[in-house]
Amino acid sequence: MNLVKEVEHLGVKGRVVLVHTSLRSVGDVDAKNYINDWREAVSEQGLVLFPTFTGRPTDLPENPPAFDVSESMPVNIGIVPVEAAKLDGGFRSHHATHSVKGFGETAQDFLNDHFDSYTPCDEHSPFRKLVEADGLIALVGCTHTSNTTIHSAEEQADVPYHLIPGEGTSIIIDREGNRLEQRTRFHSWATERDFMRIDEDLGALGIQTYHSIGDAIVRLVDAKLMMDWLVQRLRAYPYLLCKPK
Repeated sequence: MNLVKEVEHLGVKGRVVLVHTSLRSVGDVDAKNYINDWREAVSEQGLVLFPTFTGRPTDLPENPPAFDVSESMPVNIGIVPVEAAKLDGGFRSHHATHSVKGFGETAQDFLNDHFDSYTPCDEHSPFRKLVEADGLIALVGCTHTSNTTIHSAEEQADVPYHLIPGEGTSIIIDREGNRLEQRTRFHSWATERDFMRIDEDLGALGIQTYHSIGDAIVRLVDAKLMMDWLVQRLRAYPYLLCKPK
């Protein structure tokens, strides 16, 4: 299944796009081919990003992880991130829990600062930079449950539940095999979220539009519009995205 034309119809050529995918929803397509279809549709002049997260609930200040940019494989987020991490070319950011792999001429410049992130989704992260670049979030066959940029809004709004208290020093192994230390705070897995609570509002406000790729429904989100609106909402209602206990 060749999806280049369908992806092009999203209007992504030359844009910065962060892609979250449930590949089984798309249909009979190979993960590597799927990634390359996105690369072709966005073009080298654009930038296509795939999450390659390695974070686990066991990542704690007293138990910080080690991350090898060449060897550490994504966990619990599907086959597309695994294939993106392994695929030749591109650039993978140096972050202990929330690394991202990018393909395009500007990938290294865009992702290089992620090593400086003190929190997973702060101003040095690809998620905040996506907003600054007027980028897009593509949720292909998945929902806002997979929309990591929402965590960036939680951080910017300084909600009280998002991060574990304290900090740790994670170990990063870079492409040359150098051992680096990264001072980090960690995502709190204890608070259950309901990110789909904002789905209807994003559609009604025109922040999100609906499309298809293969058999999958695609939610295409304007990252800056979502961030501006959601940060205001979270500052007014800090527990807006939390499931009731």
